[in-house]
Amino acid sequence: MLSESGLNEDLKKYVLDIGRMLRDRIVYSLKSIPLRSRKLKEACLHLAGRGKFLRGIFTYLFSKGLGLKDEDAITLALSTELYHLASLIHDDIIDKAPYRRGLPSVHVKFGLETALVAGDLLIIYSNNLLANLGCDVIKIYSEAGIKLADGEALELEDREPTSIEDYYRIIGLKTSSVFEAMFVSAVNIAGRDEYGEDAVLLGRYLGYAFQLSDDLLDFVGDPDRMGKLAGVDKDNANIVHILLKMGYGEADAIKKVKELIRENIMVSIKYLERIELNVKYKDFLKKMIYVLEGRNL
Repeated sequence: MLSESGLNEDLKKYVLDIGRMLRDRIVYSLKSIPLRSRKLKEACLHLAGRGKFLRGIFTYLFSKGLGLKDEDAITLALSTELYHLASLIHDDIIDKAPYRRGLPSVHVKFGLETALVAGDLLIIYSNNLLANLGCDVIKIYSEAGIKLADGEALELEDREPTSIEDYYRIIGLKTSSVFEAMFVSAVNIAGRDEYGEDAVLLGRYLGYAFQLSDDLLDFVGDPDRMGKLAGVDKDNANIVHILLKMGYGEADAIKKVKELIRENIMVSIKYLERIELNVKYKDFLKKMIYVLEGRNL
């Protein structure tokens, strides 16, 4: 994604270095869990060293911008990525997806039962890490987890939303809830609660842009580069599929999604600007948010 992002080389290297650091810390942390079941540990590690770690990178940059200590910023970023990894394992089970991040899905390689337990363990272990940051942060992430589960259930009950409003309702629960949690948690740890509402809205609209971008990538992306089969999510709450059902032609649907991505990027930037952050990190965050607009082109 970053190869075509337009980021300057220094920033690109910095962001890639953060991603590598998070990858190494995630793998090290999971290897350190005292499990007697080798199969369970292998299942937890299966996808851990792969991916873009964008949620963790956003969390880290925002946290550093607020002045958090490096270890606290890393812990919050790791927890965010572990929550996401757990949701991917469970999503792949629900979607019967055979591949993820260029590998067989966890349930394909290790079996349904082990995959379910691995996803549960990752959530529990993430909470264990968050305990180092205080009970308020655990509560924030737990509430996000409740919303995520609710959104998943709504999608299962109504696999084909018929309007953009229904789509936003579902992804607000499934995707934006975690983005809200990671920014609100950073604000909480930094003792900057005056920015709590702005952090919520930053996460909400950035989550919208992120999911719209993912949905479009599912239609126009290269499966080899995405690490999963294209079109797996077409029958779920995928915005392109919804627009096609609404009568858009494919070209117009793609154009509309790009417009929606742009709109949500601009709103998220508006709320980012309202939060007092270190100038360097705020600039990094703005450039990273704009990357979402071009990741599908």
